[in-house]
Amino acid sequence: MQHDYRIAIIVLIVGAAVTYGVFSTPSLMTTSAPSQSNVSQEEFNATVSRELAYCQGNTENINCRCFASKSGAVLTETRPRIRNAVYADQTELARGQAANSC
Repeated sequence: MQHDYRIAIIVLIVGAAVTYGVFSTPSLMTTSAPSQSNVSQEEFNATVSRELAYCQGNTENINCRCFASKSGAVLTETRPRIRNAVYADQTELARGQAANSC
């Protein structure tokens, strides 16, 4: 009977740790102001303009202003949202997230 309590305590601790980890990980789409992400306002505006042009030329049935804003925010983020994480292709990540959100 004592063995059952140990397993229940271990499961509870592991479950709490996983729950904490999930809720403390920031969203990849959380936008920060250009002044907070180590890029200038000009670089941010240029990235958003480039993404707006991409959306208008390559996508259908998507709000291009929304797409450009979200994609530009992800592309101009200089530090990864998850510490020590490396994204395979940040452009693909940004455009995929923006297309799904808009």
